[in-house]
Amino acid sequence: MTGAEMNKAFVKEDDSRIDSTPEINPDARADIPPGAMNYMTPAGALQLRKELDNLLHEERPRLLERVNRDDSTGSGPSADDVYESKKALRKIDRRIEFLIQRLELTEIVDPLEVQSDRIRFGASVRIQHQDESLKDYQIVGIDETDLDKGRISWTSPLAKAVFDSAAGDVITFKTPSHEEELEIVSVRYEEIS
Repeated sequence: MTGAEMNKAFVKEDDSRIDSTPEINPDARADIPPGAMNYMTPAGALQLRKELDNLLHEERPRLLERVNRDDSTGSGPSADDVYESKKALRKIDRRIEFLIQRLELTEIVDPLEVQSDRIRFGASVRIQHQDESLKDYQIVGIDETDLDKGRISWTSPLAKAVFDSAAGDVITFKTPSHEEELEIVSVRYEEIS
């Protein structure tokens, strides 16, 4: 019997329960440009803090309780339940680690404090596209992106293309599939909630 087989015999490990997929902790800096901070609006940073608080004080303790519980009859959770709970706990721990690192990299930029007529982080921008359609965008943090609400990351191609433009400017926006002229109709700085 090999050492590994002996160890398994003593702890009754079951090879079928071992997940062969390596668990990789996400790199909190991976999608932030080199040398930059993780710029966020106050509302975006608050959302990340709320998520972290919920994971630390609600989700994780609830899962730990499920992993450790044993009812008075001695018939605790099944091996499958314990395995799935531990797997979920590892996932939560990775997310907690990511959020802590992400928040350490965060620099909050309040759009209400930006004094510029040019497009910067936090700008609310109305753009007329080449097909004459008008669309509103808000330049927000990477973690705040929500295309349904018109919130685009400051690292997105569109945000980079219009950065430093002012109302009345016409810029050429190049994508892999086409080139389009965009007119900046208005630039405002307002609270993003």
